[in-house]
Amino acid sequence: HNEAKNRIGKYAASLINDKDYVIIDTGSTTERILPNVGIDKKFTLLCFGSNIMIHAITKPNIRLIMCGGTYNSDTMMFTSDKTVDYLSRIRATKVFVSAAGVDEKFGVTCTQEYEIDVKKEAMASSIEKILLVDSSKFDKVTAAYFAEIEDFDMIITDREIPEEWEKSIKEAGIELIKV
Repeated sequence: HNEAKNRIGKYAASLINDKDYVIIDTGSTTERILPNVGIDKKFTLLCFGSNIMIHAITKPNIRLIMCGGTYNSDTMMFTSDKTVDYLSRIRATKVFVSAAGVDEKFGVTCTQEYEIDVKKEAMASSIEKILLVDSSKFDKVTAAYFAEIEDFDMIITDREIPEEWEKSIKEAGIELIKV
C-alpha cells in the first residue's frame, strides 16, 4: 500500500502550520509526513520513533524533541514511563496517529502492548487528533487496543475505504479525507 501511504502522508504534511506543536506517532504511514513538509516550515515536533526522527533531522527549521527509552526494533519506537509522563505535561496542536487495525466493535488497535500508553497520552495531550490509516486497516483487529474511532477529529485514508466505513465515519461527525 505504498502509493496510498505516500498520498496520506502528503496530505497530512499539508496540515502542519508554522508555529504548530506536532506529535507524530511511529508507523509506516506516519513516516511519510516529514518528507512532504517544506524545508522552510517552522514548527516543533515531538516524536518517539527512529523512523520519524531520521526525517526530522534533515529539516533545519524543525525544533525536534525526541522522547527516548527502550528501543523496540519491531516498531522503531522508543518507550519509557518518562515518555508518557512528559506527554502528560505538554499540549500539542496536532497529533498524527497510526494504527494497525480499525474495527467497529473492537476499536482502534496497534500491534504491541507497549504502544498503548504512549498513543493514549499523545492523544490526550493534543488539540486535534488525526488518524492516518490506509484502507487495508479497516475491519482488522490487532492485539493492543488504544482508542475508539470517535476519539479522532479527522481520518485520512485512501479512496479504497469500504463504503460502509465511509458512511459510519461521517455519521460519527468525524472529518474523513480520502486521498
